[in-house]
Amino acid sequence: MLAERDNESPADYYLEGSDQHRGWFQSSLLTKIAVSKKYPAVAPFKTVITHGFVLDAKGQKMSKSLKNVVTPDELINGRSKKDRLGIDGMRLWISQSDYTSDISLSPVIINQVGSLLKKLRVSYKFLLGNLESVLHEPSYEQLRAVDKKVLSGLYQLSKDISQDYESLAFNRVVKRIQGHLSVDLSAFYFDIVKDRLYADAKDSVERRSIQYVLAQVLKVYVTCLSPITPLLSQEVWESSPDYIRQGHDSPFKAGWFNVPEEWHNADLEADFETLMKLRGLVNNVMEEGRGDKNVRSSLGSSVFLTVDDSSSLYEKLQEYRPFLEELFITSSVQLNSPIPDNLEWSYQSTATIADSDITVTVGPPALHKCPRCWQFTSEHESELCHRCEDVLHPTGH
Repeated sequence: MLAERDNESPADYYLEGSDQHRGWFQSSLLTKIAVSKKYPAVAPFKTVITHGFVLDAKGQKMSKSLKNVVTPDELINGRSKKDRLGIDGMRLWISQSDYTSDISLSPVIINQVGSLLKKLRVSYKFLLGNLESVLHEPSYEQLRAVDKKVLSGLYQLSKDISQDYESLAFNRVVKRIQGHLSVDLSAFYFDIVKDRLYADAKDSVERRSIQYVLAQVLKVYVTCLSPITPLLSQEVWESSPDYIRQGHDSPFKAGWFNVPEEWHNADLEADFETLMKLRGLVNNVMEEGRGDKNVRSSLGSSVFLTVDDSSSLYEKLQEYRPFLEELFITSSVQLNSPIPDNLEWSYQSTATIADSDITVTVGPPALHKCPRCWQFTSEHESELCHRCEDVLHPTGH
C-alpha cells in the first residue's frame, strides 16, 4: 500500500503486540534501511504502538491451548443475554482499557461496561426528551451561573478529549466522559435544573437557558464519543433536532464541534468549588435528618446559613444568593437570618470553607407544599405557589 504512493514514505503507525519489539518492528526497520535508496535512511514508520495481551478473570493470558479465549463474536452477542455488549460495547471496553499493558476481561468488567453504555443511553434520552424542534438561543449574559458553569466544564472536557485523541489515549477519553457524566451532569446539573425545566413557563428565559445548555451537552458528547460508540452516536444523531444536525445525516460528516472560547470561565469554576463544598455540607446535614425520617425530601426543608458577614465567603454567598435554593434543591435558604426557636426539629453542623467558619442549620419548611412544583412555597395548603399561579394564569389572577 505504501509502495503505491511512495516507498520512501513512512507509515503513520505500526501496531502490534509487545512481543514484536524484537520481531516485526525490528525486521521491518532493518529491511527498510537496507533497501532504502535515500541517505540517511528513514524508518518505515512514524510511530510504533505496542499493545499488551488480553487476560481472563484469573489473570491468565487468553490462548487456544488454555481454552479461555472470549471471541469478539461472543463479546458482541454474548454467551447469554445479560452479558451481550453489542458492537459499541465491545469498542467501549477496548477504549476504556490501557492498551499499552495487559488488559483483563471478566464477567465483572463486562457488566461494568454494559452499565456505562446503559447510562450513556439513558442520558441521551434525557437530553433528547427535553429538546424541542426549535432552539431559542439566549445570550450568554442571560444564562444563570450554573448554566455557565456547565458550559465552562464542557469547554474543558472537549479540549482535553481532543488532546487525548491526538495522543491515542482512548482510555482517558472514556474516563473523562464517565467522570463528567456522573459528577457534573447526573449528580448535579440534571438534578438541580429539573424544577426550572418542568415548572417554569415554557417560553421563559430560565427554561430556554437549560434547553440551550442541554443542546450543547448533546453536541459535545456525540462529537467526543462517535469514534468509540459509532452506532449509538448515529442513532442519537438521527433523533436530534435539525439545529443539532445542521444538514448532516451523520455525526461523522459534521466534523469536530469546536466549543466557543466564551464558555471558558476559570473564575466561575473557582467559585463553584467553594459552592460545591457548601452543598456537600448541606447534604450531610440533611442526610442526618433523613436518618430520623424528618427530612423526607430536600424540598421539604429550610436551610439557614450563618457566617461572619465581614468574610469573603459571606460576600460570595451574597453574590450567588438567588441561586442557593436551586443549588441545595430546597424550598428556602436564609443567610444570616435569625433561626426560629420553635422549630419542630433541626439539625446543625459547622465547617470551615474558604477560610471561614460557616454553620448550616436544616429545619422544617415555613410554608406549604405547592401541588404543582412540590416546593414548600405556598401560603395556604393545597394551593398553588405564586410562581405556578403566574405560569398557569399569566394574565393575572
